[in-house]
Order: sequence, then structure tokens, then C-alpha cells
Amino acid sequence: MCKAIQKAGKGDFMISPGDIDPPEGIRSVLNDSFGPDYVWYPVVGNHEAETPADMQWLRAWGACTIPGLVRRGPQGCETTTFLSTEVPCILWFSTSTMTA
Repeated sequence: MCKAIQKAGKGDFMISPGDIDPPEGIRSVLNDSFGPDYVWYPVVGNHEAETPADMQWLRAWGACTIPGLVRRGPQGCETTTFLSTEVPCILWFSTSTMTA
């Protein structure tokens, strides 16, 4: 898939709406394919919520500086729920009802 993305043009960022288990493996592939500065917005899905190690990694990622971040989630959920990110000409929201 990364080769097809490279051929088409990697774009400025990637949003992965869940099914990114394990997220550190996906980040490693993105680093190898597009470089470590490639912007990636992982979104928690059911597979990640069911795996404590995935949630730990995603919470650590969510606690870091997120490129283009407009607003973090509600109090107590800042690293996993409701991230709003603005990229020029695009505004997207990531919401989650996962409680893991």
C-alpha cells in the first residue's frame, strides 16, 4: 500500500481511522516509507481499545505535540477522545466512545 501511496503522492498527512494494531508498527512502516516527519493522525478503533499496549502507545502519542492541533478532547480524555485538527483547507474531528 505504501508503494501505491508513494506513486500517487504521499500528501501532507495521513489519517488512519482505527485498525492500526499495533500502532508502533504502523508508525515504523510510515517512517520507513515517508520519513519520520510524515504527519500521521491515528484514530482509536475497537482493536486498539481492546489492547492495553496499543492504548498506552496512543495515549503517549496523544500527549505529545500534534501538528495542526486545534483543540484536545474533553477533560480526562485529552489523549484519546475528540481531537480536532486543522490542516489548510481541511477541518476534521476524531471522536471516540471507547472507554478502554
